[in-house]
Amino acid sequence: MNAINKAQLGCDELDVLRGLAALFMIVNHAGYNLVEPELYSHSIFDLVLVVSSYAPVLFFFATGVGAGIQSTYKLKNFNWYPVLYKTAVLLLADWLGFWSLGIAWGIDFLGFIAISGVVLEFIRCSKNPIISCLVGILTFSLFRYAIGPHLDPVTENNFITNLQHWVFGNIGVQGATYPLSPWMVYPLWGYIVGFYIMHYRPIIETHKVKLIVTLICLALLPAVLSIVAERRGFSFIRWGTVGVGFYIRSFAVVLLSLAFVWIISALSSLTAIKHALSLRGTSSLAVVPIHYYIIYLVSLVFVEKDLNTFFPLILVILALSFWLAKGTNSLGNMMRQSLNPQVGTIGLMVLYIPVAFLTFYYGFQASSLSIEYKTLGQLLLSLLFVLRKP
Repeated sequence: MNAINKAQLGCDELDVLRGLAALFMIVNHAGYNLVEPELYSHSIFDLVLVVSSYAPVLFFFATGVGAGIQSTYKLKNFNWYPVLYKTAVLLLADWLGFWSLGIAWGIDFLGFIAISGVVLEFIRCSKNPIISCLVGILTFSLFRYAIGPHLDPVTENNFITNLQHWVFGNIGVQGATYPLSPWMVYPLWGYIVGFYIMHYRPIIETHKVKLIVTLICLALLPAVLSIVAERRGFSFIRWGTVGVGFYIRSFAVVLLSLAFVWIISALSSLTAIKHALSLRGTSSLAVVPIHYYIIYLVSLVFVEKDLNTFFPLILVILALSFWLAKGTNSLGNMMRQSLNPQVGTIGLMVLYIPVAFLTFYYGFQASSLSIEYKTLGQLLLSLLFVLRKP
């Protein structure tokens, strides 16, 4: 089996994993925007919010899995053009979100994925990528939970202090939703998984049931530990700084998600679900602005924010978000086939510049128009991924 075919096999599971992460993200954001706060504690809805709050964990993990899969057929030398291209596009998309809120810059979800991509490229080109990942996982875990709590909790708002808090993750930093520690653990872990998926593909294909059972059994340990942590009052917060309870439970969520992905992939009777859930190519980026805008529109139309309204609505939001995201990817592929990549890229950037300016302008004017321009700008940037050079 050649490298390209092997990579394609690995991408099937990766596409489902991205789709599952997107599903979690949409449900979580819709839940907090379309339901009154006093209903958050409802038993079923509380469970929905808790499980879906691990969406960024799955997205960052999937970023690592993709890098690990690609590493098996790339040359060892540095390949910086596509990395820097992707980093620039993601940062521009991330900053559009800040500009729409009247904030000059910051590092949010898409920005962290951009940083992860740079880190993973260094990992790929290191002498021993797997050892590098393991050292990184240990280091970032120790930074957050062994060293961070003992650092002086300086709250001065200057670059050096904020950088320290962002690296160690002990105190939240305004404008930086995801601190380096421990969030970088997930792409590093994902890289290891993606690497071994490709190296042991023949074994995985013939022992899927054993793999699924093993993943479920492995998930039991962090699941049980998280229950103990919850009963002992450990923190499960993830905004600004990540509580140890959330961190422990996240390993169970990832392992169970992997088991789910292989169940979906292994059973032919679930092929329809697999195709519906899969997000390939730029659709996994396009789904971010698309779902935000759909939820925004729904929140304007539906005044009643109760659970009876939410559960039917979320099905419609999910279906529409996935359909439009896949449509964006298809549009990008058609553009790539019919346009010269350089011409298409220049054209999209010419469109993006005024849209970015209007996002910035209306964002600092606190106008709702900034939401429309932000969404349009992020979709234009999504199309740039399809047109980039291989």
